[in-house]
Amino acid sequence: MNPIIKGITNNILNKRKLALAIENLVAHHNMSYLEALTFVIEETGFDPVNIKRVLDPSIKAKLKEEAMALRLITVKPAAKLPGIE
Repeated sequence: MNPIIKGITNNILNKRKLALAIENLVAHHNMSYLEALTFVIEETGFDPVNIKRVLDPSIKAKLKEEAMALRLITVKPAAKLPGIE
């Protein structure tokens, strides 16, 4: 097992451990945030539906930014107030 993943596979998973593992994979293994998250999910066997509960807000923001750049998601334009252009 990858030593980066080994630190988060114990019984206690928290936002800090997961964020550190993802940041480490991005920094040292030339992965995108999406690739790093997918790698962690595959290596640990975590349910992808439930992993969002333990994602750090900074990692969520980076994933969203990356997905928008890849055009995987779109952001709705901000609502305009009536009479203001």
